[in-house]
Amino acid sequence: MGAEMAVRRATAADAAELGRMQRAFVAHHEALDPHMRFNRAVTDSFQETVPGLLAEGRHLLLVADPGTGRLAGFLWAMVRENPPMLLPPAYGYIVQTWTEEAARRRGVAARMVEEARAWFRQQGLDVVKLHVLHRNPGGRAFWQAQGFDEFFHELWHDLA
Repeated sequence: MGAEMAVRRATAADAAELGRMQRAFVAHHEALDPHMRFNRAVTDSFQETVPGLLAEGRHLLLVADPGTGRLAGFLWAMVRENPPMLLPPAYGYIVQTWTEEAARRRGVAARMVEEARAWFRQQGLDVVKLHVLHRNPGGRAFWQAQGFDEFFHELWHDLA
């Protein structure tokens, strides 16, 4: 499935499919860790934000398209700014990546990551960051296989 599947930039016509996959991403991550909570008013209306993201030059939305009318994955990337005391001033950030179960372990996500890396380079960036849940061993293994190293440990403490 990975070799014949097109990886392309999303269009406004992909908004409903991106919304469907966003909901799957949210459900998957909420099931992995009780700390992972999403604002459903925002995530459930993700498809409505797609045209604005596509129009802004600081965001990249890629999709994995098998040509069936049902997308198999997406990657959302953006340019972020570091606080003034940190270098580099800006970096690439992979906001979300999702691959449908049937398309996993076939190189689809890796191809989207390579496209995102190329886009980040075109933006003049030389660092890419992302977050992956500690309780997502499959996700951690994927990102490490893509050359990402552990950098920062974020800790959580409930006050209530």
